[in-house]
Amino acid sequence: MSAKSLTRTAVINQIEGGAIQATSWVLKERVRFDRERIISTTWSEYPILRFSEVPEVEVRLIPRPNTDPLGAGEAALAR
Repeated sequence: MSAKSLTRTAVINQIEGGAIQATSWVLKERVRFDRERIISTTWSEYPILRFSEVPEVEVRLIPRPNTDPLGAGEAALAR
């Protein structure tokens, strides 16, 4: 994160949501296949992180008021 947060709560929400989604991708989400096709065809068959499983996420923004705003982007899951 660089520069001043124009909408602080929106930046925090963006980062929290990305961290939770990345956690779900890594720990739970998968598409199931047989030899010919996708067999997980409904949302009830697609595993995702449940609200009761969501970890606490703490976001700390670093103030850098002397730089131009660039946006938060999709910073939660870096490859």
